[in-house]
Amino acid sequence: MGMYVTFVRMTPDELDKAENDPDWAEQFLEDFYDYDGTPPPENSEVDIQKSWAGLDHLLDEAMLPFSIQEGGYCIANGNGWYLNLWTVADLADAAKFLAETPFDTLAAHYDAEAMSREEVYPNARCWDADDLQYLRRDYDDLRAFFIAAADSGHGAMMSFG
Repeated sequence: MGMYVTFVRMTPDELDKAENDPDWAEQFLEDFYDYDGTPPPENSEVDIQKSWAGLDHLLDEAMLPFSIQEGGYCIANGNGWYLNLWTVADLADAAKFLAETPFDTLAAHYDAEAMSREEVYPNARCWDADDLQYLRRDYDDLRAFFIAAADSGHGAMMSFG
């Protein structure tokens, strides 16, 4: 089983409900992804799959003050999963940082051999040169999501697990 990270945009009222009732938050996610075949609106969610650890590694290597996995604050956790809320202010700060940080800043620190040796998740296989493109795609998607959510005054719920 893999550890995936997704973000779903939330209004300030939805953030309040989620904070006060983690069961409601879990149901919100279930309902969000249980759509009738019509995909959710553009930039209402982002799934960075298993790239979260590679991206966090590159952020750390570049000594940048942003963490995907440690951002926001936890409202629910279970056996190997958790939900974090990113307030409107948290998300706006992150969006500003992401808008000012092109992927090339991270890519300059990409070292497939070192990431494999350090067993950066998903460590079931070795990192290689092709993985840089998948990290770029997911970073660009994450960046677009955060900027669009901040521009509309939203926060987000991150699901890790």
